Amino acid sequence: SVAAIQKYDVSADHVFTEKDWNDWSAVSKGDAYGVAKTTAEELVHSHFSKDDGRTAAAVNPGVVIGPVMNKSHTKASAYFLYACIMGKKAMNFPCTFVDVRDVAIGHVNALERLPDVHGGRHLLVNDDGCLDTGAIGLGEIATKVFPEYKFDIKPLHPEHLMMIARPLSCLPFVGGKIMNEYQRKAQSTPVHFDNSLTKSKLGFQFRPLEVTVKEGIESIVENGFAEFQKK
Repeated sequence: SVAAIQKYDVSADHVFTEKDWNDWSAVSKGDAYGVAKTTAEELVHSHFSKDDGRTAAAVNPGVVIGPVMNKSHTKASAYFLYACIMGKKAMNFPCTFVDVRDVAIGHVNALERLPDVHGGRHLLVNDDGCLDTGAIGLGEIATKVFPEYKFDIKPLHPEHLMMIARPLSCLPFVGGKIMNEYQRKAQSTPVHFDNSLTKSKLGFQFRPLEVTVKEGIESIVENGFAEFQKK
């Protein structure tokens, strides 16, 4: 996961690569997820560095969206597309997306290239970069692709409330009850990645985000998991 790479103690213009490790996250900061992803990947690399008979490589995807195969998929990260269709609330933090089909290709290509990519890390994020408004930005793309339908996705945490909550969360004693350090950083910090090594080492190009949004939404509707909302 990119959660094992990105961190929040670097400059705003920092571009993350496979050389970066997330040594910022901590349970005390509210980011148990980042700790788990980083620790798990470190254990994998440590184990296989001592194993003479087997090899391994890591793939590190961003937020995975795209076509779904069953309804349960709309309750994972593809929920962002479902929320666009149905006008639901969704997290509006800055994030970078990747098509689920590109994640599959990344895994297969990495396996096929072992042992040459043994010990390597491979960022799986598309070329469109970070969407500062996260899932809200997906709604804007969906509106462009399907202009005849309404995509009234709503921010789970409206910015006018965040403008109040962020400074209050820095207060001693009571601040942590409003928002922890991870939430405060993740809500307002765009994160940028360089995926050039992955494209070079694993030999493929990422689908444009617009294609991912279009075909992901079409799969949700065609499978009967949601219905387009007319304007």
